Amino acid sequence: MGTFEGHLLPGASFLLFGSWQLLNVLKAFFKHPGSFQSRAWFPTRFSGIGCYAELIFIALGATASILMELVVTQPHFSPLDEHHIILLDAFNNLEHAAISLFFLLYALTCILCHLLPTLPPYLPHLVGACALAQEFLLFHFHSADHMGLEGHYHMLLRIPIGIGAICALLEIAHPTSFMLSLVRAMSFQLQGGVFIQIALCIWVPSLVPLHCVRDVVTNTVTCDSELWHRRAKAVATLQFTWWSAAVVVSALIATVLAKKAFEDPSQEMYRSVVGREQKAGIRRDVEMAEMLDDSGPCSSPSSDETDSLTGIANRCVGR
Repeated sequence: MGTFEGHLLPGASFLLFGSWQLLNVLKAFFKHPGSFQSRAWFPTRFSGIGCYAELIFIALGATASILMELVVTQPHFSPLDEHHIILLDAFNNLEHAAISLFFLLYALTCILCHLLPTLPPYLPHLVGACALAQEFLLFHFHSADHMGLEGHYHMLLRIPIGIGAICALLEIAHPTSFMLSLVRAMSFQLQGGVFIQIALCIWVPSLVPLHCVRDVVTNTVTCDSELWHRRAKAVATLQFTWWSAAVVVSALIATVLAKKAFEDPSQEMYRSVVGREQKAGIRRDVEMAEMLDDSGPCSSPSSDETDSLTGIANRCVGR
């Protein structure tokens, strides 16, 4: 992961995965708003193994990441030396591989729960929350340098990771919550956006912040002074807010488009009828209240009706 491709590819994957989740959450909600249920994954229209396309995508990506971290990028195709001791510069790779391993377990859990319906229905949510929590933990205690600009990006990256983990846990307790599912999908999009931003601003020389340079030996960004370093971190924070705004705006646009594309017209008609009836009922209640207010204590009872509640009620109705 400590390369341009190692940040760009995971970022694009998270962005694609979050967009897929967002689309399917909106589709499920607008098609069946009264019976919405949170889902950890969404099958495709293909039959057989093709319905697991989303999970296969996650599993293959995680497996490729593990092989790249532990085999392909290692000098002797192993993170261990001849004495079977972990190489000092391999801890970074092991941490990245551990993150991918948990996402691989998440994909396998989803497939297993689909094949064995007797398993707890929200077990994939729990495993997904564990995967995100573990990713949060490893980025928090990352063996890479966390004092520079990349460390600031990793701090920002923990925000959408934490939001996704919390939403996944809350969905177990509130499985019919549309908003939790929506926010979880948006957190994946934002996480992908931050990964892409790291790839661009750390690994592309022309996009490295002003008066800063990337050290090709340590793979860290250093700045000419503390002032320029703080400016670089401020720019990174602004970029994070722009990505957040872009995710929110795209979610709003997708919601409007999904409502037009997937909502059942009968549902809209039903809500209109119910809304008109509710407004009519409220109007009648208001008119009755105004009539009673205008009538005051009704009229003074006659001598024959002095303490007759029936006479008082008759006069109120007569008004």
